Amino acid sequence: ALDTGEKQPAPPMVKMKRPRPPKEEPIGKRYVCGGCGYEYVPEVGDEAAEIAPGTLFEKLPEDWVCPECGEGKDHFIPA
Repeated sequence: ALDTGEKQPAPPMVKMKRPRPPKEEPIGKRYVCGGCGYEYVPEVGDEAAEIAPGTLFEKLPEDWVCPECGEGKDHFIPA
């Protein structure tokens, strides 16, 4: 009883863009290893050494070493 047999055309499709996620703001300076060029990023931390994300370079333990070449913390320079 409700079907008239005629189909209406679909409305035009409107493209929608997803909003970009906000860019993370740096929480501290980045440091680069003088031996291999590894960059310590405080927002990421160091999973291998169980350093939590958000840990500043100054707060790293003194016995922390570069995860790629094994250089000590004193061989890092600010980026």
